[in-house]
Amino acid sequence: MSDINKFSEEFFGTEPHVVMMQRSRDLWELLRDNPIYSNYGRMLSIVGSQGDDDAERLASLVRLTGAGSFHYYPADKADALVAKLNDMGLSAGRWEKQWGGEDAYEAAKTIIANASLPPDLKVVRLSADTDADLVRETAQLSMDCGVMPTPGLSMRGLTYKGICLAAVDATGRPVATASSYKNMHPDSMYADHGFWGALATHPDRRGEKIIGVLGAMALAHMWEEHGVRGFFTAVKKGNTGSMAVCAKQAVLPTEWTAVAATDPNHFGDTALTK
Repeated sequence: MSDINKFSEEFFGTEPHVVMMQRSRDLWELLRDNPIYSNYGRMLSIVGSQGDDDAERLASLVRLTGAGSFHYYPADKADALVAKLNDMGLSAGRWEKQWGGEDAYEAAKTIIANASLPPDLKVVRLSADTDADLVRETAQLSMDCGVMPTPGLSMRGLTYKGICLAAVDATGRPVATASSYKNMHPDSMYADHGFWGALATHPDRRGEKIIGVLGAMALAHMWEEHGVRGFFTAVKKGNTGSMAVCAKQAVLPTEWTAVAATDPNHFGDTALTK
């Protein structure tokens, strides 16, 4: 059995999250050759405003899978899009897009050179050889911190060019995690950009600067190994903690947003991600 088949059903989260990711995986087989779409294992995304029918496009995607989003959506159009999606019976919101290029890579190198992890921790890059328990516990750590994890195939780096790191303590427990994925179509105007983030730290290990080191390691890897030249993440307005982590990494505010929506008939009151 190939690694792809072996881990094809390794999903994590609530039932609505898992079903949404399974549907998105299947729909991706039909959309993956279209450069306006993007995916790294969670929900499918539309890249950039496509015109006056943006709300209808995203609504169709959401009703098919349960959730969907726009990347690189103009900030001055985001509130109107969110309002229209909500009027269509969906649950929509905006996240502020943070982005970094070469300055982020230079910051990552500086962080790696000058910082060190606590001595009881080791960094594990998840792969096909990683024990299923560690992958599951890393995903659970993300969920406990309000972050939606990607499927196992993504976390293990088997379907997308990407990396998921876990800082593991002496008992084998993951206490922090960071990821980055090159998720744009080769013909996209953002072809050399990639998602960076999914940062999570166990509450009893916060304040030790673990996540800054892991995030820097993930970013540097994607720059050096996969040619990513633009790193983006999305943060809810008012989430000053995440903004501060991004700023230290030189992943900074932009004129873009991410707009995401869920179908209440699928998700109910379940939150998508923080």
